[in-house]
Amino acid sequence: MDRRMKPLILLLLTALLCLTVEVNWLFLSSAGEKSGEEAEFVAQPTASYIYSENGLWGVRTASGRQILAPNWFHLEMMGKDVLSAKRTAVGTYGMIRHNGEIITPFIYSDITRIQGRNLWIAKLFEGDTPYYHLYRGDGTLWSDTAWEDCSYEEGMLSLRVGKNTCEMSVSDGSFALRSLHTEHPVGLHKLTMELNAQQLSRLPDRIVLEQLGDAAAKYLTYLFVTPKVQPDASLLNTEDTSALTVSYLYSGCFLKTASVRNIRVIEQDGFPQYEVEMRVSYHRMDNGHITDRVTTVMYLTISPNAAGVYGYATFYDPQTAALIPQQNRP
Repeated sequence: MDRRMKPLILLLLTALLCLTVEVNWLFLSSAGEKSGEEAEFVAQPTASYIYSENGLWGVRTASGRQILAPNWFHLEMMGKDVLSAKRTAVGTYGMIRHNGEIITPFIYSDITRIQGRNLWIAKLFEGDTPYYHLYRGDGTLWSDTAWEDCSYEEGMLSLRVGKNTCEMSVSDGSFALRSLHTEHPVGLHKLTMELNAQQLSRLPDRIVLEQLGDAAAKYLTYLFVTPKVQPDASLLNTEDTSALTVSYLYSGCFLKTASVRNIRVIEQDGFPQYEVEMRVSYHRMDNGHITDRVTTVMYLTISPNAAGVYGYATFYDPQTAALIPQQNRP
């Protein structure tokens, strides 16, 4: 063989060998199963890869440098450097970073991704009662609520805690509140809030809405349940309290039903204000006998202060407005 041809043939053989190794590596990466042992790598859209060794799982880079030792019974990529993890076959799940740093405690019976969404549902039990936390792929919570029921179907997430329910449409980056039903205690009664997508599109998020409901329920409690107790001074966002301390108008009245019908955002400088429209039914009583059945619409203006506490600015009830002295009207 010509000596000049030998280097060329050697170069071609070397290139062919490199190409064969590369093809085999790509095949193993794409064919790997995270719960199997036939393939070493599981392809991930990041710079690191889950790999199997002796039936356990770890993480290393594409170049082979180990990031996380193969000491884990289960690993699954959630985000760029976050994984759901399980230490033993009978253990519980938690979330860790690639270097092993624990993000969430190992308290979950299951951590499941909603396919195609940046949403992971983590389930845990307290006794026999299940609760659900909602996570993003980076290991942060979508909300602090521990939901008692959680289901997902065709882009819609249905959630419940106690008697409060909400339905959210889920995109890859956010939730959009579609319907909300909450109940807030008012003595032996309750204030209900039931808002639809059209109303909610103009309003703040669920947490703010629930705080508004709580504040409105406290004011109704002041009117009908404990009228001798004036509103907490820290909840009064106005120096003129005459339009708020009106419990004498409802002395001897017995609350029947109350519901939030609408919430209007009042644009202004400084802290936002919300006008809460409530439909209220109550009985006027005299010596245990009903003298009048009243259904009215009450308007309560609520706003947060610098500390985030929701307080009252004005109150107006057209049904009893004639009973309020002119100088005390809001």
